[in-house]
Amino acid sequence: MPRAIEQTSAVIEGVVSRIEYEYTEEEGPWTVVTLSNTQTHLGKAPSEVKIRQFGGPLPNGHRLVVAELTELFHGERYLMFLRNTAWNLSPIVSQYALRVEIVGGREFLVNDEGQAIIGLGESGLEFSSPLFPRPDVSGISPSQETATRPVAAALALDRAQLIGLLKAEVSTRGARVGGEFFDCPAGEFQWRRVATMPHGANTSPATPAGPVRSSPERDISRPSPHR
Repeated sequence: MPRAIEQTSAVIEGVVSRIEYEYTEEEGPWTVVTLSNTQTHLGKAPSEVKIRQFGGPLPNGHRLVVAELTELFHGERYLMFLRNTAWNLSPIVSQYALRVEIVGGREFLVNDEGQAIIGLGESGLEFSSPLFPRPDVSGISPSQETATRPVAAALALDRAQLIGLLKAEVSTRGARVGGEFFDCPAGEFQWRRVATMPHGANTSPATPAGPVRSSPERDISRPSPHR
């Protein structure tokens, strides 16, 4: 967790109010998600934040996707870690964009794979086995999923618990959440090397049609100049 904290400018939560798509031949496709009515738990952030992630529809009707990136859904509430370092694909630290789910009055924080947060570890957040389907998946309700895995569900943390643990971690280690949040990428990778799949195909949007070849996000303490 120390490494993730070092790279975090702010820990915020908010609701996805708008999703837009951009494309140019030079920069490729980008998905721009607006997070509104945000609340900042650690660090500093404005009341509205735009999250720009690489990928989206292409002019030829295909969709470019990056398997490692979290897909954000309209109308959903997220707790999110924003980067204070240069980035190429996403400004979210380790893809910590945690969807808030409430079942039977119980709150869960869930990642893109439907796994609930159960604690903090040296290497980062710790997750349960999958408890929830993706928001666009039909046929299995969250309550049915959690009922089949009661032990994992019992360990899950809610927002207040996770924020409390994060603040304790920061205080104990003498760490700091802060620094500038860059909403634009460094642009140091070749976007045409990323695999695509037909737009609207039955394949999950988070699954690429082939191997994704892209530069990983760089872990650096000082941001490099942006375009």
